[in-house]
Amino acid sequence: MLVHAERALELWSAVEDPERLTGTTESALTREAAWAASASGDPDRGTALGARAVRVADLTEGPAARAEARRHYAMRLLDDGARLDAAVAAAAEAVALQAGDPPGTDLAWSHAVLARAHLSADHAEPAWSHARQSLAVARAVHESAPPVEGSAEYRHLSAVCADALITLAFCARMEGDPQAARERLAGAASLAAASGNRVVELRTVWNRGVSFIEDGMLDAAADELAEGARRSAEYGLLWGGYGLEFRVALVRVDVQRGEWDAAARTAADADPTLPLRVTGLLASAGALVAVFRGDLDDAEELLAALAVEPPAHDQAALLQGVVGAESARWRGDPALAVDRVAAALGVLRAEYPHHLGELVLCALGAAARADLAEAARTAGDPAACAAHAAAAAGLADEAALTAERGLPRGTTVGPEGRAWLARARAEAARAGGDAAPSVWDVAVETFAGYGDGYRAAEARWRQAGALLARAHRGGHDDRGEADRRAAAEDLAVAAAEADRLGARPLADAVAALRLRAGEGRPRPGPEPGAGGSPLTPREHAVLELVAHGLTNRAVGERLFISEKTVSVHLSRAMAKLGASGRTEAVALAHSRGLLAPRD
Repeated sequence: MLVHAERALELWSAVEDPERLTGTTESALTREAAWAASASGDPDRGTALGARAVRVADLTEGPAARAEARRHYAMRLLDDGARLDAAVAAAAEAVALQAGDPPGTDLAWSHAVLARAHLSADHAEPAWSHARQSLAVARAVHESAPPVEGSAEYRHLSAVCADALITLAFCARMEGDPQAARERLAGAASLAAASGNRVVELRTVWNRGVSFIEDGMLDAAADELAEGARRSAEYGLLWGGYGLEFRVALVRVDVQRGEWDAAARTAADADPTLPLRVTGLLASAGALVAVFRGDLDDAEELLAALAVEPPAHDQAALLQGVVGAESARWRGDPALAVDRVAAALGVLRAEYPHHLGELVLCALGAAARADLAEAARTAGDPAACAAHAAAAAGLADEAALTAERGLPRGTTVGPEGRAWLARARAEAARAGGDAAPSVWDVAVETFAGYGDGYRAAEARWRQAGALLARAHRGGHDDRGEADRRAAAEDLAVAAAEADRLGARPLADAVAALRLRAGEGRPRPGPEPGAGGSPLTPREHAVLELVAHGLTNRAVGERLFISEKTVSVHLSRAMAKLGASGRTEAVALAHSRGLLAPRD
């Protein structure tokens, strides 16, 4: 039974006064308090109370009650998303304690919970087996003494069958049979509605939402997750279990489909009386909007606050790693991004051999390595460039292995996973100096195909850079001109999407690349003096890079022009400014407000 926060406080008080409780009363009340703690935003306490209920039952009760205590303890662990081996062990002990008992609803529930625990721990075969056993026990109960429709026994049997069917739906996806998965989820939804069991009902809604995400149907997923969040709030389950998971998933889906204002509102709807370790997961999901819109200081402040304690579970580690890597890269610190990706991967791999979150982290890590490789290439450091390229290639290989072996979502990753794998491979190619634009095709098409416009725009920006680099190498032949036109089209689409979303860092990066390609003016370029700027956009771009210490050759590589052309533009800029050398030209441009102030 789920209860509201006020009732939870009353229960905790009672449990902490052992003189008021004895035997069965203490065991039952402790289990109820464990539910209440999880529902009200204290999953750690819920787990601790669940463990206490097991100890009390072992001291005072018989096998049936001891099995029930272990079953509920396993459910608390599963809600918390951690210590999956302990959840499997507790549920297995519950089944063992009922060995030899005649078929009953409690035994069916023990098998169902054990199936769910095995599924969460990536044990596909035993999950399938125990889910089947759960249904077989429920069928035997129904055949021996059919319950009256609407009775408590009828509702209990409906709930356990729904729970087992949800697990079997996952198994069907893992076996590559999405049609069977959908049919089982539909059956589970009908049974859950008849059961009146809120936990099973929410699990059914959750899994329908997840199935939409995996199929790349973001709008349908958002509707399902919003409905789950509404029901969770109605049942008083806000900060534990599905109540929190629905909102975090909804924020992530809204970020993907470009509903950033909605994502920010959901993420900001946190109870200020709760500790950050409880609300931090939701805040981390919302921090992606802050990063993408350029509010990097806000994101860094949140990351610093969350760093006080280690991530509570896998989703916390994943989100903090993604936010941290994105923030570091847009701040111009790819080395920090590499470190943050490595830290997040370490946490995930400590518990999961091939967590699908590795696809995102490996792609972002490869992107940071590519940034470092390009910087080393520009600086004339081939050894460092080769080292970063090798590291990026290794991350792309790890992403491919995760796509092949990642569980429990199935043997074939959905469109989001395929897009991130393509991004990892394209970034590895960029790190290695491979400017072939075709390496970005799959990333652009797949991100755009399932509705992630921001990530598609990012990939278009990188693809445009590859097109311009190839055009620069090929000169002004027909293919070079075709590459320039294709790059201009990519940049126009990326700029429009970045402007629509208010993604300032990406918009600035796209504008900078357009300027390097000889289009447009600086964004957000320095304000010209009273008499206007005497420099053309290309002369301004050359002088800006010279001001940052780049040689003529390095400037040419950045602007996709020859070293000789760089010299011509620089000479013209010096003449217009009345400077006798490049250093004086930079100084004069700064004094006249033609270049942005240097940090």
